[in-house]
Amino acid sequence: MSSPSLLPERLLAVDWPRVALCGLVTGFVWHFLSAVALGLVGDEFLAALVHGGKAPSSPLLFVAIDLGMGVWAVWLYASLRTRRSSRMRTAGAVGAAWWTLKTLQSAKWAGVAAIPWRAALGPLLATLPAALVATAVGSWLFDHRKDSLPTSSGGIRSPDTE
Repeated sequence: MSSPSLLPERLLAVDWPRVALCGLVTGFVWHFLSAVALGLVGDEFLAALVHGGKAPSSPLLFVAIDLGMGVWAVWLYASLRTRRSSRMRTAGAVGAAWWTLKTLQSAKWAGVAAIPWRAALGPLLATLPAALVATAVGSWLFDHRKDSLPTSSGGIRSPDTE
């Protein structure tokens, strides 16, 4: 007989190692692609940061946040994919949700730092494809990991099988 848990049974049934591994890859892909996008279209944004005297925080902080968001995105994908008919549409919806959260947060900080909207708009728009691609990579990995058997519940293990 198992002891009662404070966490919902469905949350405990998530294949967390799989979500974490695929999420870390997703976060890394997002970090790389968003850095490339910022380098391509973010000159005005970066100049506004320097001109405003804003020193960037530790790069490790940005990496850690991006990796955490990647895990969140894969968890959301794993949770939603069993409820939707198309896995690619699910991945696209999760990528759009991720981009929306990141954009709202970035827009808030751009306002606080008094960065002109025109300077922030390019990087914000350029990161949408980065979020979609990163989520597509993570969802594909989640669905196609060779070292794990597919489950009928779509990556959600039954607590009875543990």
